[in-house]
Amino acid sequence: MNKYSRTYNIDKTLYPNIFSVLKALPDEYFLGNSHAPSLRHPGGILNRATDEIIESFLSVLQKLDDLRTITEPKEKQENVKVLLRDMGGLFGHFDSFQDESYIILKSLSPVPPQDNAVGEKTVYEWLRKNGYTCASDFFGRTGNIQQLIDCFTNRLKHANQKLDYVTASVQGIHIPGFFIDELKGEEVDKIYQPVPPAQFKSTVAISFHAMLKLLLICFYELNDALEKALRKHIKVIHGVDFSKREIVKHNDKFLTVVDAVADMPEHFYPFEYRKFPRINRDGKTYQFSYPHKARIPYVGQLKVASTHTADGFTKTFNLPFFG
Repeated sequence: MNKYSRTYNIDKTLYPNIFSVLKALPDEYFLGNSHAPSLRHPGGILNRATDEIIESFLSVLQKLDDLRTITEPKEKQENVKVLLRDMGGLFGHFDSFQDESYIILKSLSPVPPQDNAVGEKTVYEWLRKNGYTCASDFFGRTGNIQQLIDCFTNRLKHANQKLDYVTASVQGIHIPGFFIDELKGEEVDKIYQPVPPAQFKSTVAISFHAMLKLLLICFYELNDALEKALRKHIKVIHGVDFSKREIVKHNDKFLTVVDAVADMPEHFYPFEYRKFPRINRDGKTYQFSYPHKARIPYVGQLKVASTHTADGFTKTFNLPFFG
């Protein structure tokens, strides 16, 4: 992840600036109808992709909240099952969001007289083969996020699309999390958090609190990168430094997600305090920033428990690494 710091005012909008830029684009900049098949308006593409992410966020946040009050074992087990499913879905929607960003750029790209990518199914490659640098511009700013998302989505594919649940308790603090058996410390160290070399072969536990804060900041960083790539793309095609904005106000669901994630306590697993995201709310001002480092706000030995998905072969299950 890159260093990030942005401030928003709730009276204006909590949406990233790209929403307002797309709203202000002249109709003649939209070229999606010239493609076969035709493409939706870029604003519509962005709204749909965002709605998918927000709905997944809301479901995960609700299931996490339910865990605090559910006491009946079977009901809790079912709640955890849905929570893990929806968390996997959230990673998937972030993966799709980046694909949709390339479609937005394509919808603002003329079909060249000599299409060098006829039949090309990958939008990134269609843009690249036809000489548009916007795809590489966007990827150059977001490749780190793609690595982060791939870290989980690729491993889920090898783990039969399932996350496992873990929780740690200390001094009355309960920290829920998840893990994937095949996601080891060596990969986590390169992409998510520093992990001691001695734990490179260990499965690593990830706290929901840290990951949800990070993903929300990733959403902002992805949109900022799309805006930069899009502005440069427009200048190349139309010779215009497009600067017009038409403020698009955030909706209630988006505000609910931002507030809920901001209100999450900074209770993470020990190794996550080396580099974590922060969302501060001060009156009407919201600040999104990364990274931060802090002392662990609790002392004593963690009491941990985990659930492992049986595969019919494994007989011994080990606890993941917490730090």
